[in-house]
Amino acid sequence: MTCQLTTLETVKTRMGIDPADTSKDADITYWIAYWSEITANYCERDFCNGAHTQLLVNSCWTPQDRCKPILLNESPVVSVESVTADDELIDPSEYWVDDAFLYFYNGRPIAEKLEIQFTAGYETIPPDLEEAVIGQVSESTLSGGVATADKGPVKQERIEGAITTAYYDPRTGEASAAAGSTIGAFEQVLNYHRGYRAFI
Repeated sequence: MTCQLTTLETVKTRMGIDPADTSKDADITYWIAYWSEITANYCERDFCNGAHTQLLVNSCWTPQDRCKPILLNESPVVSVESVTADDELIDPSEYWVDDAFLYFYNGRPIAEKLEIQFTAGYETIPPDLEEAVIGQVSESTLSGGVATADKGPVKQERIEGAITTAYYDPRTGEASAAAGSTIGAFEQVLNYHRGYRAFI
């Protein structure tokens, strides 16, 4: 399940909706999940703190490769629980972590299978990222989009990393792109938070 980058309560507060008013709860919850997934896919990372396992199989590295760090698939890395080479535990004194990179003092282990278990992500979502998602959720909700299985976003385009979305409008039965007006600012925030893998 994709990490949810904000909460129903927070969005309702930002939108000035009375907590007792549940008329838009389903729509807001839908759009939180939708924009959280868009964000995770675009940034190529999961922002919430959690456990991860990275497996490298048939690790036939060249001498030059052995000197390079391993880029872990999530960041920021909080801790590395274990590193095993062909199921043999490597002593933690033989490696260290800097941000999303795992370094080995004596070079990468020579092994058919290297497994890394680590914890990564944020305990608290970065405020600018949450605010950007709140903005998109609020605009999508106000556009009149309906959160049902058959009436979600009806069109999505991606041009050079830009995301534009058209929404189902129950008043006309057609798609409307009105809710995409702040996508430029949203994309700027996402670009700042994109994972290293998005650039390799």
